[in-house]
Amino acid sequence: MFKYKISVIVPIYNVEDYIENCLKSLVNQTISKEELEVLLINDGSSDNSEKICKEYAAKYPFFKYFSKENEGVSKTRNFGIEHSQGKYFSFLDPDDELSPESLKNLVKFFDKHENETDIVTYKIIPVYNGEQKGPLHFRYKYMDREGVYDLERPENIFIAQTTVNICVKNKGKGKNVLFDTEIFFHEDQKYNMEVTREKMKIGFCEGAKYLYTKNPASATNTKLYAYYIFEQTMEFWESFFSSFKDRVPQYFQAMYLSDLNWKSKMDTLLPYHYDKPEFDRAVERICSLLRRVDDSVILAFPGMENAHRYYWISMKDKNALSVKAGLNNVSIFRDDKPIFSDKSIPLSISRFKVDDEKVYIDAFARSPVFTFCEKPEIYAHVSNEYGVVDIPVELESSAWDYYQMKVKTSKFWRIRFNWDYKKYSRIFFTVFVKGEHLPVRLEFSTFVPFGNGVPRNSIFRNGYKFVQRQNGFDSHKSSVKEEKAYMLSLNKTLLRQKPRTAALRAYYSSSVSADKKIWLYYDCRNVYKDNGYYQFIHDFEKNDGVERYYVVNDDIDRKDLFTPRQRKNIIRFGSIKHRKYFLAAEKIITAFAEYNNYNPFHIKLWKYYNDMFNAEVIYLQHGVLHAFVPWKYSNDRLNTMDREVVSTTFEVQNLTENYGFRECDLIKSGMPRYDFIDPSDAESEKKILFAPTWRKYLIGMDSTGAFCADREKFEKSYFYQETLKFLQSKELHDCLEKNDWYLDFKLHPIFSCYSDLYKLDSDRIRLADKSVDEKSYKIFVTDYSSFCFDFVYLKKTMMYFVPDIEMFKAGMNDYRKLDLPLEEGFGPLAVDCETAVTQLCNLVERDGEPEKLYADRMNGFFINNDMNCRERIYEAVK
Repeated sequence: MFKYKISVIVPIYNVEDYIENCLKSLVNQTISKEELEVLLINDGSSDNSEKICKEYAAKYPFFKYFSKENEGVSKTRNFGIEHSQGKYFSFLDPDDELSPESLKNLVKFFDKHENETDIVTYKIIPVYNGEQKGPLHFRYKYMDREGVYDLERPENIFIAQTTVNICVKNKGKGKNVLFDTEIFFHEDQKYNMEVTREKMKIGFCEGAKYLYTKNPASATNTKLYAYYIFEQTMEFWESFFSSFKDRVPQYFQAMYLSDLNWKSKMDTLLPYHYDKPEFDRAVERICSLLRRVDDSVILAFPGMENAHRYYWISMKDKNALSVKAGLNNVSIFRDDKPIFSDKSIPLSISRFKVDDEKVYIDAFARSPVFTFCEKPEIYAHVSNEYGVVDIPVELESSAWDYYQMKVKTSKFWRIRFNWDYKKYSRIFFTVFVKGEHLPVRLEFSTFVPFGNGVPRNSIFRNGYKFVQRQNGFDSHKSSVKEEKAYMLSLNKTLLRQKPRTAALRAYYSSSVSADKKIWLYYDCRNVYKDNGYYQFIHDFEKNDGVERYYVVNDDIDRKDLFTPRQRKNIIRFGSIKHRKYFLAAEKIITAFAEYNNYNPFHIKLWKYYNDMFNAEVIYLQHGVLHAFVPWKYSNDRLNTMDREVVSTTFEVQNLTENYGFRECDLIKSGMPRYDFIDPSDAESEKKILFAPTWRKYLIGMDSTGAFCADREKFEKSYFYQETLKFLQSKELHDCLEKNDWYLDFKLHPIFSCYSDLYKLDSDRIRLADKSVDEKSYKIFVTDYSSFCFDFVYLKKTMMYFVPDIEMFKAGMNDYRKLDLPLEEGFGPLAVDCETAVTQLCNLVERDGEPEKLYADRMNGFFINNDMNCRERIYEAVK
């Protein structure tokens, strides 16, 4: 009946950079080539893919080349299924590869089990430069041996086969399941589900490997946002679930839950761009399907955080969950059945800082019970030889409510407590919930010098030893002898576990005098100069006994920025000197808050060194924070930062009211670079600067984390089309000509790779230089860029132009709203080209003068404008 043992279907579209490795992996297959056919199906490629495929087809007879008009990957695969002459067929994307024994072993396995199942899977392995990159899917915890798995058995429901690392039994032309050509996302998952549902069995072949190369420009990265796929996704799941009159098999329940879970973590599940009634209906559609998922599936789902389990169960019916406390335990009940119970409350310590008088403890209690009960009480119990004092601790809202998601999944409570360790030698905590006192069990972030799998339960600070206990800490005066003995014992323990770590601990802690005062200054990698640089050159001239060093993390030539004396104090990020000085530093002063921007130790190694670090960390900021990002920039999420520089009255109010800061955490000075922007010397020319920010959804990211261009995606985007239309507007050109104005267009540096796509045919509209003189412009046009605040500082006329406002609201650029909404900003807002041209022409006709409403908003917005920010920062930090 079949001419070959197996057919391999390869859909091809503009993959000239990848296709040859894919084809070589097929040439290298150990299966007899008489038993193999490879269908190379060109889906309308416009690059050299066709040429490469034809060369292979001419050289190797088992390759069969087909060409068709561009119709998408699903129609292309269906074409392959209909033309397959193999007893089995499999799929291989053109940027992926197969291990040499794969096809031979798949055929051998399927021949043995062809009456048991219609589909066989095998391991999919993410690779980069020939090496595995990232963990394998959790399904391989369940498929731990070769064989056929019954998907109706409870132990197999989490296999969740969704990708095309499969081999399928060929039932003959017109009889096979085909890919749904009406959807462009979930098509692989739907196909797998339709093939498996008849027999509810799947084979697993150990002798095959699908090597998956992550392509940053793939559809997986460009079309996964709810903006594109929400309606399609819901229709897919609603249709599939409705095909089961009664109970949906748990295997498919688990697949739906998996879909919800990973999209929620990626923040691509919810259609935030919908208006509220429509959004509420969308959420109800999700919940309606979730009600067909058994609680047992949610409770057993592999690798899911407890916070998320009860979040999903509560989405089914929050009123069905309640909390009850018994003797030494607390439980969550679903109706009358307990689904969670705990004898203690996790208290996660995110900050443990010691000075001469106090230990500053910052923590959050993170039990799932808090979501379903009234506010608990937390007590700190401090004691000495005279007795115990019980102190109720104030509970604050915590940004950890956004637990590994950008929606609130839980209710956790933050505490901040200052422990007078010289007066009280012991502290421990308890929680009072529903009439019961429960002990806490301490957990520690990577930035706290306890726990995290390191065999260390003590640290030494200021002549005291602090010892971690199960639910608290002890302190007592220490001696040099005791400290040396402890460190020697610790290093010996580390030497047995991680020899390099122990050796390096000793190395990095040596050769830096304890009497030295070291301050380190940082900007961001590949940023020429920013607040860290400006503060360094100011502080460097101080004769206060402090050694100051500026840390560089790239190969940019900055020699002209520094005097010969200052150049001697520039050190390379990650160098031995940097690591030594980092551990010995008194102050860390950084313009960017991300851990890897200033800490030279890899985060996995930092736990072995953080007991040697006690510097105060000052966050200068690199712009005025106005995006809504509580999960990133709240005080209790910036747990490595001690104080933060602010520039505006808006920030003070916003950070204290919404981001968990106290006023004492803020240095109200203004950013250092504002010392170099003189509002009193802001003479303007008749020029406009148009400077939109970048968009995450229009740039790729490779496996190293570097940004990379996707020109086709960018050219098709509404953002590009509308900004180009704006810049090429005849009405705008005529207005500029009539009034003798010029417009400079400045792309964000991340988007500079697209600058050649902007063909500007007017001498009045120009591409701006890499760096611009902000003071020379009379009007500034932007979107939601924080660059706007420089122009507010200069009190320049402004306008906002956001042509892709729906994409922004959908959260496609990491955040989806602003703490300072554009409607309450410093100029009119346009969301389409025509309105933007009209509004800008109106401003030009007014000779660039702002309306009174916007001028008033600018007045008093900044705390200081006297060009003395750096001195205020120095005094505050000193």
